[in-house]
Order: sequence, then C-alpha cells, then structure tokens
Amino acid sequence: MIDQGYRPAGVLGHSLGEYIAATIAGMLALEDGLGLVVQQAQILKQTCAEGSMITVMDSPELYRKRPDIFFRATLGGINYDKSFFVSGLADDLQRVLTALNSASVFSVQLPVRYGFHSSAIDPAESEFRNICRSVRLAKPQIPLYSCALGGVVGDHVLDAADEYLWRIPRGEAQFQTMVANSFPNPERYAFIDLSATATLSGFLKYGFGDRYTHHFAINQFGRNLDSMATLLSRISLQN
Repeated sequence: MIDQGYRPAGVLGHSLGEYIAATIAGMLALEDGLGLVVQQAQILKQTCAEGSMITVMDSPELYRKRPDIFFRATLGGINYDKSFFVSGLADDLQRVLTALNSASVFSVQLPVRYGFHSSAIDPAESEFRNICRSVRLAKPQIPLYSCALGGVVGDHVLDAADEYLWRIPRGEAQFQTMVANSFPNPERYAFIDLSATATLSGFLKYGFGDRYTHHFAINQFGRNLDSMATLLSRISLQN
C-alpha cells in the first residue's frame, strides 16, 4: 500500500504483531524484526514449558470475580468490554477451559504453544533480553501505536530496547486502552487490518460498534489481490 502511495497515519500490532508494526514504522530493521521473532521462538522452545492461551467472550470482571475458574491463569489482555484473554501453563489452562465450559461461558483456546503475556514465558527472559540489547531501535518514521504500552511509542523507548521488546510478548496486551487513549476522535480515522485473521477488525466491530471505520484486506479464500483492489478503491472514494 505504501508503494502505491497510501501512507498510513500510524501502524499498530497486537502481541507478536507489534514486531511487524515496529518494522513497518521503521523502528526495527527488517533483518532485526525477523531475527527477533525467529530467535524468540527458539529460546521459548529451549527454556519454557508448554503453555496455552484462551479468549473469553465475557466481561473482564469475570476474571476478577471468579478466581475459582481462573486459578493460576494470568489476565493477558483486554480486547474490549466483552472479550479478554488469559494465559499460563498448558495443564492450568486446560482446567480453566473445563471450568469455563461448566459455567457455560463461551471461550476459545488459541492455537499457540506457549503462555505469552504470563509468567509461563519468564524462563526465556534473560536470554531474549540479551539478544534485544544488540538491536538498535530507530525513531519511528510512521507513528507506532503500542498495545504493549497502551499508547503511542515515544522516544523514551529508544534507549531501552530490551525493556520494550520483552514487554511486547510478556506484558499485558492493552488493545482497548490503546484505542481509547490514542484515537479519541473516531471520525478522523479508518483502520485497515492486514492480518491473516482480521482479528483487530473484529475487535473494533464488536468492541466499539460503528464508532470506527475499519476494513480488512486478506480473506480466507485466497482472493487477496481482489480484496486489496476493492479496499484501495473504497479508500480513494472516501478521500
């Protein structure tokens, strides 16, 4: 899209997708962004026990009110008022899933092997931070909105690469907070979801109603060039 003259007013990514957003923004060199993802996967495999993550389609208050259900599970992030996810070790999360089913609470186990955004990945911290310290962060050329920080990325992170880059997979994913803090005037923005699952577009649709205009460009039927052409046509008409 950038090559075709469509320069975004900002970029954002959720969880590991923030590494991609940081690369597009020019904060990470492409080689560093790819290297971090690959090396992180290798370190997790070497140091961490199998984990899991579960999206829960209910108010985050449920997590606070029902510790009996979420015993040993960490609140990994709040997507919107009726959606949050929990994370932890695989056996603990299996018990959570069983308890949610028994309580008739709709939930979805995510297709991941590790408990991102929880202490389940803490054994990887030291080695991953060491790698991050060798990475140079540049000032973003496009504003970068961070779910890890809950707002726009400022210059203060440039001298703390390991802290920021570790916080992306380990800290709470603050999508709802980030949107509320960073985009207070919905009429000024249109969001374009370029992920393979249209997850963020779904968060906006179900969490924020019609307040934000949003599109997704990739579809499960493989007609992505057609989808992109349609999307660019819509953007041109709106402008």
